[in-house]
Amino acid sequence: MVWLILAVLFIILAACGKPISKLFYRENYREDVMISGRRKVFLGVTIASSFIALFLIMATSYVFIDQDKVGHLKRIYGANMPAGRVIAVDGEKGPQAEILPPGFHFRLFINVLYEVEEKDIVSVSNDHYRILTAFDGRTLPEGQYLADEWPDGMTESFLNAEYFMSPVAEGGEPRGQKGPQLSVLKPGQYRLNRYLFDVSDEVQATEIEAGSVGVIKSNVGTVYTDKAIVPKSIIESYLEASRLEISLRRTALEQELKTLESLPPVIDTVATLATPEAAPESGDQASDVVPEVGVTAIAAVAPSAPIFRTQEVIQKDLDSLRELTEDEAYSRALTNLSNPLVPKGNIGVWQEVLLPGRYYLNKLAYHVTMVDTRVQTWTYEGGYTRRYFDLTVNPDGSITQKEREDDVLQPDGAADSAIVHKVEGWDVWLDSRILVQVTPDNAPFVVASVGNLEEVENRIITPMYRSVSRNILGNRKNRVLDVIYDRQTQEAQVEAGIKPEGLKSGLIIRDVRFGDPYVPPELLIPGKRQQLAMQLQTTFDQEKVAQETRIQAEKKKAEAEQQAILMKAEIEKQAAERQKERDRLLGEGEQLRLEAVAKGQKAQEDVLGPKLTFELSVIREMLAAAKEHPELVKVPHILVTGEGGGLSGAAAILGESTLTRALTPSK
Repeated sequence: MVWLILAVLFIILAACGKPISKLFYRENYREDVMISGRRKVFLGVTIASSFIALFLIMATSYVFIDQDKVGHLKRIYGANMPAGRVIAVDGEKGPQAEILPPGFHFRLFINVLYEVEEKDIVSVSNDHYRILTAFDGRTLPEGQYLADEWPDGMTESFLNAEYFMSPVAEGGEPRGQKGPQLSVLKPGQYRLNRYLFDVSDEVQATEIEAGSVGVIKSNVGTVYTDKAIVPKSIIESYLEASRLEISLRRTALEQELKTLESLPPVIDTVATLATPEAAPESGDQASDVVPEVGVTAIAAVAPSAPIFRTQEVIQKDLDSLRELTEDEAYSRALTNLSNPLVPKGNIGVWQEVLLPGRYYLNKLAYHVTMVDTRVQTWTYEGGYTRRYFDLTVNPDGSITQKEREDDVLQPDGAADSAIVHKVEGWDVWLDSRILVQVTPDNAPFVVASVGNLEEVENRIITPMYRSVSRNILGNRKNRVLDVIYDRQTQEAQVEAGIKPEGLKSGLIIRDVRFGDPYVPPELLIPGKRQQLAMQLQTTFDQEKVAQETRIQAEKKKAEAEQQAILMKAEIEKQAAERQKERDRLLGEGEQLRLEAVAKGQKAQEDVLGPKLTFELSVIREMLAAAKEHPELVKVPHILVTGEGGGLSGAAAILGESTLTRALTPSK
């Protein structure tokens, strides 16, 4: 403004150049000099003042905007804006709808009429968006808290404040609406009028991963008033659930009827009771009831009194079984919807889902629930104390048992702890897992009726699975050890029982599998001890057979090793037997010989006398010995003669020898 005043002053000074020139040259100058001097002064003052005035005017008539800035104008002089307006469109005082792009701009007295302010360009990074709030525009209708979405292809136009604030018709309301905008700024750079738009911080874009869908709950749009929507896939799920339930019920009734028909007819002893009131009092026996002749019945035990079901009643139940119609399935499914499903663009849960991809959805308008459409594995494990009885076989064959405990913790990520079942009065903990899947078509129904998958797990699947599992495993027909030895059958029964309930919630139960059941160890000890005893008995029997076999083998081995000795002994035995026979024969021969000799000696003694006979016998023996052992005989070098009688002659012949010593009489 100061520069403008100075420019005006210099313009006035230029206009007053002639009077000013007269101040420099008075009448005392020559006329020609005076005229020439005044002309020079006039021209100098006029030109200088005009140049300075022009410079001052130019200095207030241009502006330069940096490359990364946006020029904003705020008019100082002008008419007042209409009441309620924040942005001026027709040159009124205040913030202007017009903005200046980067670069040099010339406009007469722009720096005088306007306050020029530079603001940063708005940048939005990848995977993010920004929410806009307009300070001016058309007032939102009652009940609407977000402006209408900008038409496709008109985003750039609505980001222009002049277009945004321009009236739809002459003298009408602005095109844009005041307040938070439904349309958002996607990644990029924008030159916005910051007097009109407030820009939020960056917001993460909605990213839907592969294998998932997004279910949208919209807070904006029109109100849906037509017929309530139930997805066709849900109606088909209810019909399938009805078929499964009918099949299970029919199987149970046919089994009951088959059991009843297999019983022998009982006449005058079986009563037909249709209601508990007709049943006998507590403690009475069924045989005390007055029977209906010719009727066969079976009793279902109840806590208070037995209730008898006849074949006619069971057959009536079978005949009454029927599947749901589509209208009935639609009505039942509709009762489970906490929030109505609506077409896209309406307020509520949209029946259309967002497929995998990236979406720039205004978080003020849309709430996206991610639903994983892949098969989910929900486990039920841990949360109990497991007891063990360890059996040890002692060297003497006795069995020792020792108790120990182990806390089984619930693992992270498990849906819940293991399910405890009451079977025959015993608590049986059962680890298990369920495979569950939500199809994309069913995802909106699941979200509208329950919520996200975690809520489905906690509010539907877990309670339902516990109930069905306990009802089946806790049945009176089941035994505790069936959980171990008949697991496959019970898995199939639980799966068949839970599938219809899952279908009613929009879920597909793919599989049910039991883990390691915890049966009280007291029930397992008898079987273990019996098994050990049988194994020990078998082991002992096998060891006995092995020892006997080993003995026989060792015996055979020893016989093989002593075969030479045995053969020698056998040969010696045979030789001894033959020697014995020979000696016997020799003895008998010797006996005969001696008997004959004795007879001869007896005859000789009778002739020679006893003494000579004895001497002759001795000499004969000595000669025989000398014959067998010649070394006993020594030939003398000297001839000695002796007496004619006795043994001296023989001794003289034999000389000094052992034999002669024997013949020499002792003194």
